[in-house]
Amino acid sequence: FLRSFTNRRTDQYGGSAENRARLPLEIIDIALKHWKPYQIGMKLSPTSRVQDMFDEFPVETYGYLLKELSKRNIGFVELAESRH
Repeated sequence: FLRSFTNRRTDQYGGSAENRARLPLEIIDIALKHWKPYQIGMKLSPTSRVQDMFDEFPVETYGYLLKELSKRNIGFVELAESRH
């Protein structure tokens, strides 16, 4: 959902960085109804390429997502890169 190159949706989950981040943020919001913020985390790989999956604008996409996650005060965000 996050990667602009593979997310070609034309609904509220595609297009802009805000729309592509909608699903992970909705999942976090649901999790926050059941667990404390410090019990929730997310692992992201902003610039990893796996086959044809990558993001053309990782600073925009992940900058927006990280800003929104910060507002939710979750326990951690792990940034990782694959070595494929």
